[in-house]
Amino acid sequence: MSEKKDTFCPLPWNHLATHPNGMVSLCCKADTVGLTGFSQTQYPNFIATWKLSRVPIPVIVNGESFCQTRLDMLSGKEPAACKGCFDVERNGGQSKRMLERSEWPALTVETAQERTNSSGMIEANLQFLELRLGNKCNLKCATCNPISSDQWSSDYDSLAEQLPWIDQKMTSTVLSRKFYTGPDSAKHWSTNPEFWKELYIPSSRCKKIYINGGEPMLNVDHIEFLKRFVVDGTSKDIDLIYSTNVTSIPKDVMHDVWSHFKRVDINASVDHVGDKNTLIRYPAKWDKIERTLLELKDIPAIALTVIQTISAYNFLELEEFHKWTKDLGVRWWVNHVDSPDYLSVFTIPVSVRRAALGGYQELLPPRIWEDLTGRYQSDTYLGHDKFVQFNNKLDSLRGTNWRQTLPLLSEVFK
Repeated sequence: MSEKKDTFCPLPWNHLATHPNGMVSLCCKADTVGLTGFSQTQYPNFIATWKLSRVPIPVIVNGESFCQTRLDMLSGKEPAACKGCFDVERNGGQSKRMLERSEWPALTVETAQERTNSSGMIEANLQFLELRLGNKCNLKCATCNPISSDQWSSDYDSLAEQLPWIDQKMTSTVLSRKFYTGPDSAKHWSTNPEFWKELYIPSSRCKKIYINGGEPMLNVDHIEFLKRFVVDGTSKDIDLIYSTNVTSIPKDVMHDVWSHFKRVDINASVDHVGDKNTLIRYPAKWDKIERTLLELKDIPAIALTVIQTISAYNFLELEEFHKWTKDLGVRWWVNHVDSPDYLSVFTIPVSVRRAALGGYQELLPPRIWEDLTGRYQSDTYLGHDKFVQFNNKLDSLRGTNWRQTLPLLSEVFK
């Protein structure tokens, strides 16, 4: 008899990952394209995908799809929703599943088995919250879209009228119908005081809260939620992690609320320096961003990291950005634009990309250079026609001038 395969991950037992439209997935890496990663229940004639503020959190935690994932893991099967992690492991990489097992060593297969009934149901005990608080934002970054920023709607509608290849699923009409109207919508759940009261009950022993948006600092309700942990004295045991554009952090939150938590990691979304950042993360004010970063850097309880999203806009000028982070004295890390692909680094000709990577080897931190090389050394090339069309139209809507602001890229994209 063959030995049972180890497919266990703690997250189906201790985690809640929300999405801007109010849907809930097993984690940020679970399958959300095929929808197997969302909390769902199968009925005779349809599948119900549960949403926040529409059904109670215990119902979401025990959606049929989540229960099946737990049962699969306890029996040594690979859940369909978790294929991404197992593919990474088969290729020799370190998956999120592996990282989370080291993060939650006390939650073992044995303890999970004790907490799980024969149907895969558990009592909600949320130690890790991953909250994406709708799409309310004060910026309309060039690499973003209306799903993550409500400020994008009118510009996106204009672009969709003029560029037939723009994704029509993200026009304001379609989004309003699918996501952002009705009592169960993202616009309501993240600003519904009753939701936050309900969430506190299964989260009273929480250890880690990751908060994203839109721009999370525009959501005052989540601040009141955090204050409940301060009042009950458990905030000292909680790690907070934010992804924020650092343009609208209230000083009382910065100094009076966050100081009560065990640790606060601020991942500041900044994509370039000066006017170049304003072009990409329109219409962010550069002087305000720098002032806020300096203030955050000087608060002992805060661990500050600048997270740069690598795209065609900034790939050729990473040395400049690296120098700015060193001069400012902040940590630097990167993520990448994969969608829309016409704004990704793969729109830059292969020879130009490889020349840049060769020059960066001695200039950038090794981990970042290795990450960039692993992604962009390939022969993949998408062409730049759509990038140029998109940004020319965006200039006409916003009064910007991408060719003037990014002359090096303009020369490559003649």
